[in-house]
Amino acid sequence: MDFHTILMEARGRATGASALEAAVSIGLDQEAIETAMGDTEVGATLEEVALLSRHLGINGTPAYVVGDEVRMGAVGCDRLKAQIDDTRNCGEATC
Repeated sequence: MDFHTILMEARGRATGASALEAAVSIGLDQEAIETAMGDTEVGATLEEVALLSRHLGINGTPAYVVGDEVRMGAVGCDRLKAQIDDTRNCGEATC
């Protein structure tokens, strides 16, 4: 959660360098992270996530997929929970 918070509170676009800096700042091992990032499975997963986000029109954070709808921006926990409940109850993010 500390890593997530650092990235979300930073100004500007997150980069590999800023993510690595955030990870190291909370005590994660830089060498282990760099080794993992060189793994082909990690690279393939990141490419898959990037492709999926492009197909969904997601170009920033936060973004949520509720049912078959994409919700962009910080909608708030209560509103997001209500949209999830509505999707479960009537099949749409807003009943």
